[in-house]
Amino acid sequence: MPTPLQYNIRKWTNREYDIHCYQMDGKWSHELHTHHGFFDLFFLTEGQLSHQIDGQTLTANPGDLNYISETSLHSMQGRDIRFYNINIRNEDWNRALDYLGQRKRWENEFGTQPFWSRRVPQQLRNRLHEYFAELLNSRGSLNGWRLLHEFMIFLLNELLLQEERSFNPQAPSWWDSLLRYIDAHLADRNLKPEMSQYIDLSPEHISRVFRKQLGITPSTYINQQRLNRAAQMLASTNAPIIDICYDVGYEQLSYFYRKFKELHHQSPSQYRKRHHTTQL
Repeated sequence: MPTPLQYNIRKWTNREYDIHCYQMDGKWSHELHTHHGFFDLFFLTEGQLSHQIDGQTLTANPGDLNYISETSLHSMQGRDIRFYNINIRNEDWNRALDYLGQRKRWENEFGTQPFWSRRVPQQLRNRLHEYFAELLNSRGSLNGWRLLHEFMIFLLNELLLQEERSFNPQAPSWWDSLLRYIDAHLADRNLKPEMSQYIDLSPEHISRVFRKQLGITPSTYINQQRLNRAAQMLASTNAPIIDICYDVGYEQLSYFYRKFKELHHQSPSQYRKRHHTTQL
C-alpha cells in the first residue's frame, strides 16, 4: 500500500476553516490520505461519490452529509459530481458542543465512529447549501468565524443532535429584519425588551420562534453575537479589551471574560494574541 498523504492544519493561513466546492465532469478520484487537527464534512449535490475509509466503503448520493474523522485513512472516487468539502478544527467543533452543553452526548453517540452519513431532509437542503456558499465566500474574512459557529450550531441542532420536535422551514416575515436589528444594536444594554418593541410581539412569542429556527433562546443568540463581535474586534483592532467589553453590550468586565472563555476556550487577551491581524 502506498504511504498516505497527511494534510496538516498548519497550512491554513489566516483561516478558521478550509472549504472548497468541487464540480468534476467525467471520472475523478482523490488519493489515500489522512488529516491532522481537523475532520472532513462532505455535502454532495450531484452525482455519486464513493469513499474508501479504513477499508470500508461509504457511498454518498445527492443530499447526503458525510463525516470523516481526523485519523481515518480515506480516498474518494466518483463521476460527474458536485460537492462541498469543509475541514473543521476539532477544537472548534468541541467549542460548539460545549456551547450547547452536548459534548458528553456527542462522545457517547458519535465519538468513536471513524465516519458517519446523514440524509439531509429536503426542507433543510437549501439552507445547508446557503451555509456552504456563504462559508466559501467568507473564507479568510472576519465574518468567517461567526458563520462557522452558526453553521456548527445549525448542524448539531437540526441534523445531528436534534430532539423530537416539529420543524417549520418557513421563517416569519419579520425574522431577517429582527436579526439585522440585533446585529446593529448589540451595544444596547436593553436590547432584549427593545426587540419586542421593534416588531411589536411578546417576548414569549419571540422566544418560541428562536427555538424553532435556531434551537436556542434569544438571550443565548444575543450573547453569541456579542462574543463573536468581540472576537472580531480583538482580531482586527487595537482597542483596549475593556472598551470592547462595553462596545458589545456588557457592563461588567469579569462577566465578559467568563462568557468569552466559555465560548472560545481562551481569554480575550489570549484570543487577541493568536488571531490579531494588524501590528499592535
